Amino acid sequence: MTWINFNEVKQQGDFLGLLNHFSITGKQTGDEVRIPCPFHDDHNPSCGVNIADNKFNCFSCGQHGNILDFATLMSDGDPQDNQDLRAGAKLVMDVCGISTPRSPKTRRRARQVNQEGCATKSNIKPVQAEFGGSETVSNKPLTFELSLDSEHDFFDHNGICGEQIETFGLGFCSKGSMAGRIAIPIHNESGELVAYVGRWADKKMPEDADKYKFPTGFKKSLVLYNLHRFLGLQTTHITSKHIVLVEGFWSVQRLHRLGIAAVAVMGTSVSSEQIALLQASTFMGSIGAVFTTSVLWTLIHTQYEAYYLSLIFVMGLLFGYIRQKTGSLFIPILLHMAANFVATFQMYLL
Repeated sequence: MTWINFNEVKQQGDFLGLLNHFSITGKQTGDEVRIPCPFHDDHNPSCGVNIADNKFNCFSCGQHGNILDFATLMSDGDPQDNQDLRAGAKLVMDVCGISTPRSPKTRRRARQVNQEGCATKSNIKPVQAEFGGSETVSNKPLTFELSLDSEHDFFDHNGICGEQIETFGLGFCSKGSMAGRIAIPIHNESGELVAYVGRWADKKMPEDADKYKFPTGFKKSLVLYNLHRFLGLQTTHITSKHIVLVEGFWSVQRLHRLGIAAVAVMGTSVSSEQIALLQASTFMGSIGAVFTTSVLWTLIHTQYEAYYLSLIFVMGLLFGYIRQKTGSLFIPILLHMAANFVATFQMYLL
């Protein structure tokens, strides 16, 4: 029997796509869609659908539930019956373009294997909250994979070869929230699939549509696109210890074809979390970067005696540690100014 993660299907299902599947139309205001209730003779639309929560409620007949309940009822099933509910879940998966979710065992293995089959047991620690909080923030790994068409005309028109399509898992999505777009899989540094980003496939794009669509709730500031491949370079044709930082997906893929390691910030600015990922991914790491900077800082103060040089080196380590912990340059600069003031005052006294 096929394993189904009902909670994941409820979250990832596209209620608008499901309504369209049943040819049900309504008036949308924000996240709310008012439709004629399909479960009783309703001439005055009285059924509300919340597309953000994937829930529905009819204020007339009282029928209510989630997207799986809706699909089950529309198929003349009973949501309280396990077999009927499974059939409803499979319908949602088919309509919304959600392929068979991966079992817990498969998900555990995915943490060790990236898109190219490279072992990527990352030693990078989870990103902490940016402003000093202790809460760990992350993008939850997906438990499903989209069914994609790898032979869409978009690839021929843009000179994207089969090897590139296969390596990066690209494909055209015809159903669900990414319908009409080229889906680009996004992995975290451990190789876990955390999102799909959709690029509009046709040349003519609707005025109200964005060229790129990021899924709701996805935090792109916590991810560097293609970093998981860089961490598994020992099994590829790329052996560089250096990495190129670019803005977008296609630049990464073009550089990869040339044998150049690259990652993308998926935008025009780099976040402090992405900087932390880069530091932890380099051959020195964040500790090595602090140590090297302290040594260089000491070397440019060789006019002082050995005692003061040792103090400068220790202060460099301290300032670097504070910079890493706070994520702020302002605090180390203030401390540096204070240290210079104290040193100047001591020289004046002597």
